[in-house]
Amino acid sequence: MNIDFIGIVVIGIIVTIIAIFLKQQNKEYALLVSLAGGMLIFWFIIKSSSEVFSFVENIIKLSKIPDESFKLLLKVLGLAYITQISSDLCKDAGENAIASKLEIAGKVSILLISIPLFEKVIKMIINVMG
Repeated sequence: MNIDFIGIVVIGIIVTIIAIFLKQQNKEYALLVSLAGGMLIFWFIIKSSSEVFSFVENIIKLSKIPDESFKLLLKVLGLAYITQISSDLCKDAGENAIASKLEIAGKVSILLISIPLFEKVIKMIINVMG
């Protein structure tokens, strides 16, 4: 188990306990603590994700697949994560309607970014069929 993961879990538990106690006293402070804790956790995730980027870079170098396909995949993955995190922050703040709109916007954005890939796949299918 990665030591960074243990630290992230500990931060999450501590922030949750503090937020629960603050919620009884002052809901605004509890929300601020939750948001700050979420940003701190997100910072640790970004900081520890350099291994993932190195791994993906090595795969790109070793494979014969065009760079643009991997870039598209990374964009889609990044959009999915950003959408999920933003949606969860809105849900934590009690703004479920905004959270659902963010999720829809993320899905539409992913679809729009993926259109060139769909076009390539359709052209490949057409070339194979005749």
